[in-house]
Amino acid sequence: MNTSLNRRKPVLSKLEAIVIDIDGTFLDSKEDVPSENIRAVQEALELGKIVVFASGRMHISIKNLVKKALGKTFPIIAYNGGLVTVNGETCYRKSLERDTAAGIAAYVLKKGLYIQAYVDDELVVPAVCDEARAYAEHSGVGFIVEEDFVGFLKHNDTMKLLAIDDHDMLAELKHSLEKDFKGIEAFKSFANYLDIVPKGTNKGEALAFLSKVMGFDLAATAAFGDNDNDVPLFGVCGYAVAMGNATPAAKSAADIIAPGADEAGLAQSLRQLLNRVD
Repeated sequence: MNTSLNRRKPVLSKLEAIVIDIDGTFLDSKEDVPSENIRAVQEALELGKIVVFASGRMHISIKNLVKKALGKTFPIIAYNGGLVTVNGETCYRKSLERDTAAGIAAYVLKKGLYIQAYVDDELVVPAVCDEARAYAEHSGVGFIVEEDFVGFLKHNDTMKLLAIDDHDMLAELKHSLEKDFKGIEAFKSFANYLDIVPKGTNKGEALAFLSKVMGFDLAATAAFGDNDNDVPLFGVCGYAVAMGNATPAAKSAADIIAPGADEAGLAQSLRQLLNRVD
């Protein structure tokens, strides 16, 4: 592992908690969990460390994935910080204003772009299409079709909206949405995903809340991630590790750059950290 890049502070002297992103960190580029990552997380648990999974994914998607890989339920930060659960129970939740969610959906659909919503931990789509099918397969969930998509959002609490398109279109859309709609922010969680959430919603804020609930010290917490939505998470933790496949923003915010997800970079960097700290 290259330990010379972007180090902002010394390696932790004490480690209480570990926060792990899913896509591009826990999972490799084929969306498999490398066996080394599983073993490294198990080693951390055996040493008494708290392990949290944090992702832009739906709660049910994260829960099923990590339970299949590790055989147990973990504290989860879902929807990029919009939902936090401990022992399967919700302890923190934020939703978009109903009129705002409906207005954004109408705006995006009018531009001929695809957008989907997350309501009551269900994936809701405006129509059956390639984007809906591909996302459902990627996340291991089903979806509900609401033909009056905008009307549905006016009467239901939406955790998050997600637009799917190419990089340039999403960059333009992000600028337009943050300019025209109050109380929201938009950021990329995947190469072709633009997450739209209530303003102030991010993994960092959610982890700060969780640390108080569970009683661990953020300064003694290490975070592992690979994308722009991990930057707020890196900012509140004592130590931040970006995967070799991470975005420039994530690498810039990290203390160290690990090998890529396809090289089980999580396992390599986590084991080095466990060997150095109490």
